[in-house]
Amino acid sequence: MRESSQRRLDALANKALGVVETALDEGDARVALRILDGLGLLSGEKPSIGTDDPEQLAEQREAAEASKREMRELQRLFNQ
Repeated sequence: MRESSQRRLDALANKALGVVETALDEGDARVALRILDGLGLLSGEKPSIGTDDPEQLAEQREAAEASKREMRELQRLFNQ
């Protein structure tokens, strides 16, 4: 059931991207601005690529792993 749900969500994400792409192709400025804003490109600051500091990378990796564990636990609780 989880795999089926994931496939459906992936398909919906692809459809959503197609809608966004069509809107951009048609010149929808609102969509373009929302994308640029979401990417942080309208703040006037240079976008950050990220750190190469090993300690910060390790902290980020640990935080991401903790988040994944929390999501798995929430999914487990939801599926009970």
